[in-house]
Amino acid sequence: MSRFENRRSQLRKLIRAAGADTILVTNFTNVTYLTGFTGDDSYLLVGPKETILVSDPRYTTQLEEECPDITVNIRPVSYTHLTLPTIA
Repeated sequence: MSRFENRRSQLRKLIRAAGADTILVTNFTNVTYLTGFTGDDSYLLVGPKETILVSDPRYTTQLEEECPDITVNIRPVSYTHLTLPTIA
């Protein structure tokens, strides 16, 4: 298990202990801490079994290289608000 997977696993325990199902991480420093992704303007959705990294097309290649084990959702550049995918 990578250090990032371990961090997300620990976060999932805290989410469950708080009685929640999912958390949205919006601070890019925290996104980096949990994923290893070094770009900005991204959000991380952490659910009980799945993690989704939401970003824009500028980072497509970087996301593939830095986060191969995370589901990525690329939002269109034209979006002016955050639309989150459904998570399990």
